[in-house]
Amino acid sequence: MTRTARTRTGFTLIELLVVIAIIALLIGILLPALGSARQSAWATVAGVNARSTAQALAIYNTDSKDFYPLAYWYPNEEQGYAYDDAQQYGSSTASGVTTTEGESFGYAHWSYALFDGGNVPTDAFESPGTTNRGAPRTNWGTDPNDSESWQVSDFGNGGGETCPVEDRQVPRIGFTVNGAIVPRNKLNEINEEGSPRQNVRVKSSQIEFLGRTILVGEMRDSLSWNSWAGADGGGGDTPEPGRVVQQKSKSHRPFVPFGPSVGSIGGGSDEYSVGTGAIGGAVPFRYPSKADFETANNEANRTIQGQLWESSTLAQRYLLLSTQHADKGNYAFTDGHVERLEIADTIKNRNWGERFYSISGENEVIGPRRVGNRDRWDWDD
Repeated sequence: MTRTARTRTGFTLIELLVVIAIIALLIGILLPALGSARQSAWATVAGVNARSTAQALAIYNTDSKDFYPLAYWYPNEEQGYAYDDAQQYGSSTASGVTTTEGESFGYAHWSYALFDGGNVPTDAFESPGTTNRGAPRTNWGTDPNDSESWQVSDFGNGGGETCPVEDRQVPRIGFTVNGAIVPRNKLNEINEEGSPRQNVRVKSSQIEFLGRTILVGEMRDSLSWNSWAGADGGGGDTPEPGRVVQQKSKSHRPFVPFGPSVGSIGGGSDEYSVGTGAIGGAVPFRYPSKADFETANNEANRTIQGQLWESSTLAQRYLLLSTQHADKGNYAFTDGHVERLEIADTIKNRNWGERFYSISGENEVIGPRRVGNRDRWDWDD
């Protein structure tokens, strides 16, 4: 009697373990490459979006007699663009009616001037790879997903709740504008000496070195956009005694790159309180010094929360800018081109401008000086 040999159709345990080990090894080799490719893709898309935003602002200029828009303003009406230069948040002097904060119409943002009417898609303002692709509005409206958990709206609503007002701004914003070119609606400010020290609208034709001056910068995402939060205790950005500090998203604000120079007449902590001259003839605005920036740019401050644009240390404001692409962020310039730069490079190359164009009066800026040829700068003063 002949016994027929049985054909084996499966794998032994050893063979399966070998296959699993090979697959695990391949995954270990490929994952870093895939992660690097994803990071590179995020950086590329963010750069494209920065360029699209700058180009949209250029198109806006052609339709507005060469003027850039305001960074934000306080609308007079439930819809549209109307505002009053002398208006403060929560009131409407143009209509002669004073409203309460709860009856106001929120903020209108520079992005609204670009996407309203379908000219620019809202996702063109996003920065992929960041929390929810961008910072939330101050007042997010009826969709709780458009808020972050730490937020409190201007109307007292917490993140994850609905808000009765929706700012005229894209739901998520990954970019900020240069406040020295695109000003806030502070067109009626008076400085501490009683003289006008106002924001003014800026034309692109006023800007020196268009190809060297930043218009749009990528924003830093720290602690789910808490980097762009501001404390509010019911009395503005400085909490009143006994009031609970509330975190409000200040993503509607522009990035203000300059502060008062040392020894400015009138002193003050912001651009509006600086006098018309300075001790020793120095001009009233400055870039951060190299030492100041290196002190601010440390590991602890890179995750610092809120109010950096109000900081007494000018250099800390720069930590509002992105470093997510191998310590660099995307910047679109006033001529439309985009560069990926480290924050320090934007300072030492004077990429934020030669003047505080959006401030009236003497507005030249001191800072790094050209040494010899145009490619060498002295950033030690």
